Amino acid sequence: MAITAGSLRGRAPYQVNGAEAVAPVALGASASIITPTASATVTLPTDSAGNTYAAYRITASGQIWFGFGSGPATPGGANEWLVGPGVSMDIWPPAGATQISAIFDAVSTTGSLCITGLY
Repeated sequence: MAITAGSLRGRAPYQVNGAEAVAPVALGASASIITPTASATVTLPTDSAGNTYAAYRITASGQIWFGFGSGPATPGGANEWLVGPGVSMDIWPPAGATQISAIFDAVSTTGSLCITGLY
């Protein structure tokens, strides 16, 4: 997985039976968008130094469209992704992104979106 390479920065490789292994991905700070019946936007979580993470894990408990930026999010909109209930996606945001917007796929959908920084 491409995002694991960033977790090795500044660390010696782990040894597994005498061979170098990839460092595991660690979870950082998180933010949530709860019940986005209309487009909702939150600031991407940052580390303790206030820096955005290189990658994020997006987890949904409903059928939700999301995109990076101040929005508004629209179902099926350009540069947006659909994530379903119980699905997690590890994704790099576009360079300079500081916000994420989300909206339900349909009015009848329930649930929320969790955004967790990865390092």
